[in-house]
Amino acid sequence: MSHPPSHARSLSLHSTLPLTFHLSPTSLLSTGPPPLPLTLPVLRTSYIHEASKEAVEEFKSYSMAGLGGLNIGRVEEGASIEGSGSGATTPPQRSTISHPTTGVCFTFSTPSSPLINWMLPVGVIVDLHSLSLGYSSVLDSTRNLPYKIMLHFGGGGGGGGKEAVSVPRYESGDDRRCFLNSLKQAMHLENGNGRRGGGMTIKEKEEAWRKANDGGERGGEEEGGGEDWRRGGGQEVTWDGVDGRTEEEIRVDEVRRGILAGDDDDDDGNEGTGGGGKGGCIPVRVIRCQEQNRVIQRLIGGPKVTVGEVLKRCLGEEGASGVEKILINGVWDVPMGMQVGPLWYTLRMEDRFLYVCVR
Repeated sequence: MSHPPSHARSLSLHSTLPLTFHLSPTSLLSTGPPPLPLTLPVLRTSYIHEASKEAVEEFKSYSMAGLGGLNIGRVEEGASIEGSGSGATTPPQRSTISHPTTGVCFTFSTPSSPLINWMLPVGVIVDLHSLSLGYSSVLDSTRNLPYKIMLHFGGGGGGGGKEAVSVPRYESGDDRRCFLNSLKQAMHLENGNGRRGGGMTIKEKEEAWRKANDGGERGGEEEGGGEDWRRGGGQEVTWDGVDGRTEEEIRVDEVRRGILAGDDDDDDGNEGTGGGGKGGCIPVRVIRCQEQNRVIQRLIGGPKVTVGEVLKRCLGEEGASGVEKILINGVWDVPMGMQVGPLWYTLRMEDRFLYVCVR
């Protein structure tokens, strides 16, 4: 039985991943036992520093860096997003501050795991990890649940080499700034200009960030929206829905703006340039699991462009032909011939980008 798009979208937004946080041995005080691991249900759309706040508070008394406060340095040049209209994603440098999660970094517990790119949603991070381990199906990827995350105080950890230095040092609020920057980029690509993203109010920005990390749970409670969304109740709160529109009304509006209307082709059926036009283009990013901190972004045109065409534009003919697995927001083996419009509507992240992870 097929579900209506709005229901499928809701399932995508509200799906959680079981993450078990462990304190890294290198961060542990020399005396005393390590803390017990902490397992948390984490939204796919959330960001790792927001998702790990409880673990950081739990573990910091077991670490010298956590006890003494973290020595905050300048942000290093880090992971980039390549391609047209990408903008700057590395947070700006700033003066020394003190914050519990500043300088904290994460790796998976597998040997030689690279530093986790905190600028990506958790769902993308887990998808890349599953591909890097050679998994080929959802059954493979769920055999060893929960996903084990090592928490490092003071910026340690990582498998060394390029990957270990390619992630910028995190400072408080950097993930929120990167998320909002990404959201503005996506709306620029959709609309052909930055008017809608640039015109977001402070309230809308806060709602967007909150929705990404807790599914609007607190917003539903504060506004009498009913039960916790994890139990199937509550009202979704997004910056798109602040004006009271329903999910279907939002979708109709997006169709009218050409996001799902196929404006990338001309009257003769020729493929458009994807440069904006009437309806803009679909915001898509491609990431290879072998290069997890290299996010590739191109102008790919409207919703009729296929996944295979997206990969050719981002990876080149040779790179696309070498792709053996495609994973999008937990969905395995997406067909090369499938159009990105329906995928974007159902499986995009809260920054409005569709993340295509490949191996």
